[in-house]
Amino acid sequence: MHEIEALVGIKVMEDGANKPLVVRGVIKSTGEKDDFLVKLNTSERMHPGARCFEYLGACMAKELDLSPAEPVIIEITTEFIEASIGKPWWKMAKESLGLNYGCYFVEGGRNFANGESLTAAQYKEAQSIFAFDIFASNSDRNNLKQNMVTDGENILIFDHELAFGFIFDLFSGNNTTPWIITERDREWVEKHYFYPHLKGNVIEFEGFVNKFVNLDAGFWTKVDGNLPHLWKVQHIETIKNRTQAFVENKELFIEQLKSILK
Repeated sequence: MHEIEALVGIKVMEDGANKPLVVRGVIKSTGEKDDFLVKLNTSERMHPGARCFEYLGACMAKELDLSPAEPVIIEITTEFIEASIGKPWWKMAKESLGLNYGCYFVEGGRNFANGESLTAAQYKEAQSIFAFDIFASNSDRNNLKQNMVTDGENILIFDHELAFGFIFDLFSGNNTTPWIITERDREWVEKHYFYPHLKGNVIEFEGFVNKFVNLDAGFWTKVDGNLPHLWKVQHIETIKNRTQAFVENKELFIEQLKSILK
């Protein structure tokens, strides 16, 4: 994962709950400059665990051949803070000195319109995103907050700070069969943006779910090597074990996905 030094702030994205900041930054390893979106550490919900979940959710999605916003680590320096004096983001930047979660800034995408039909390519990808969000216990992709954009064919997903919700759910945190979709799960699963698109249609999950084997020891070694020390929360081992449980029971998970969409 690239580490970026933020050079200058450009604008605040007011429509995001975290009010992410678009910055021009330089990739430390190559010297290349580009625009990035940074969720400052003092933003709403961006505690160390959220930074970890953002990174982990994006890396898992990429490993499973989805299209997440490419994650990066963005360093807010004293020079950046000084250059931001008088800007709306100065105070938050000042309180976010150090390493922050970010991603490459992608323009040109749009939310899905109400009642918009999916293209064949979008429909196939929607199946995988639906399965991924249930696997990752991510209830934060719905009609109120899509957390994805489309260019008319492809779908870019982002905002995974609320993924792995089972960790904070007293009812599901100790679930020994996490691949089973419970009645409690249905409350948020049926609110997923793609649920009404997929409900009652012919679905093929095998190809996507079989990719769970990619989340192997090598994947976790890479995660451990890339995550900043302060972002390494104790929940990683729980997520790792839960992932292995899905791999070992992927056929049962596929049955569950098909069952809820009958």
